[in-house]
Parts: sequence; structure tokens; C-alpha cells
Amino acid sequence: QGYVQSALELVKDRVHYLSDFVATDRCGYFFKEPDWGAQRVLELGTKLSRREESLDLLQNFRDSVSAIPDQELHQVGQLLKSKQFKKGQKLLRWASTGVEVGAALTSTIQLLGKQTVLRRLDRAQAVLTSAHQEA
Repeated sequence: QGYVQSALELVKDRVHYLSDFVATDRCGYFFKEPDWGAQRVLELGTKLSRREESLDLLQNFRDSVSAIPDQELHQVGQLLKSKQFKKGQKLLRWASTGVEVGAALTSTIQLLGKQTVLRRLDRAQAVLTSAHQEA
């Protein structure tokens, strides 16, 4: 099964038209990086984060994902269910996709792939660090 077909499968209940499929807030995050400079993305990240606590959560999640072998990325599901990350899933979704609502986070992370998710986590941390310093 190809990447596009897998993405369609994940969002089939949320997408009714082809234009929905490429809309950034619906599932465009499967195909392009979040626009970290966009006001709505910044506001959402700021709303979901609690200063140091959220930066620590992102760093701990990044470290945990980094330790998972590429071929075993399915383990991210157990990671997300753990006490350490369960309450932070909205923030982790934002950091992985730039949006608040989307396809199942475990499946999204698996489809995006480890390197993409790590890169996005790094960028999300930088965005939040900058936003918190300005506040």
C-alpha cells in the first residue's frame, strides 16, 4: 500500500472531497511541513503548552521516539498510552502535525516516519521556546 493510499485510509472519515484531502488542517500535514510561522499554528501551540513542562514533554517524547528502531515504530502506540505522555497527546499532535485534530496519532506518526516526526518535534520545541521567551 502506497503512502497516499495509507494517508487516505487514515482520514477517510474526515475527508469527503479531494480539496479536503490537501487542506492543511485536514490532512495536508501528511504532504508538507506545518507552517510554523502561521499565526493559527503559533496560537494553538501556545494554548496547548505550559512553559517548561511542555518543553520537557516534547524533549522526552523526542528522546523516546529516537530510541525506537525504525522498523519498530509501531511501538509509539505504547509510548503514547504511557502515563508520561497520555495527558500531552494534544501537544504531541500539534508538534507532529501543526493541527489540533486529525487521524489517530499513533498511525499518523507511523505513516509520517521517524525522521519526519523527529524533525517536526525539534521545530515545535524551537517555536515554543521562542514564543515563551517573548511572553
